[in-house]
Amino acid sequence: MGFLTKRKKKLLNIGFKPGGLSLTKGIKYHYERSKSNTAYVRLERSSFEAYNDNILTFRDVDGSLTPAKPLRPRVNRTRYVDRLQVPTPSKVHPDLLTNKVYVPALLQSMMSSENRKHRLRSVKCKGNLVIDGSASIKWGLGWKERLHCTRCRYVGEHYKLYNEVPSSTRGRKAAQINVGFQIGVASTSIGNTGF
Repeated sequence: MGFLTKRKKKLLNIGFKPGGLSLTKGIKYHYERSKSNTAYVRLERSSFEAYNDNILTFRDVDGSLTPAKPLRPRVNRTRYVDRLQVPTPSKVHPDLLTNKVYVPALLQSMMSSENRKHRLRSVKCKGNLVIDGSASIKWGLGWKERLHCTRCRYVGEHYKLYNEVPSSTRGRKAAQINVGFQIGVASTSIGNTGF
């Protein structure tokens, strides 16, 4: 058991204590926490501009004031990330704006072979080859895609953009990504439906 020295004992006695007397005027200060139910809501710019004379209050259906307090909208600045984004044309198929899993080497071989076939078939065509979103075929988490030209009527064949599991049985072979996913899910509590 440790004993206090005279110096430490004196320092403990003269120190400030919470709720004690102030040395300047001899007044006790009590700090109470506010118990308000006020919720703050950041407004969109269109909602903020709809208010007349910038009177920022929320009223209930019966006209009484609510505990919600509106905040002014943030400054309308363009972020650096927004400036880098390329605007998407309106003619893009909606499936092409989603995230898909491809094997990059298989995608690269599809693009190069289809470009070669397109140039041999129509030499003077200046169109671009793009993925045909309406003809995508899903196989679990893997995809089969084909390319078509934006100007001429060239349509390529479907390519498997996933690796397959070698099998000696007949029928469609399983994709490696699907088998890997099933093995991963078997060791967790997520399950297929949760995923």
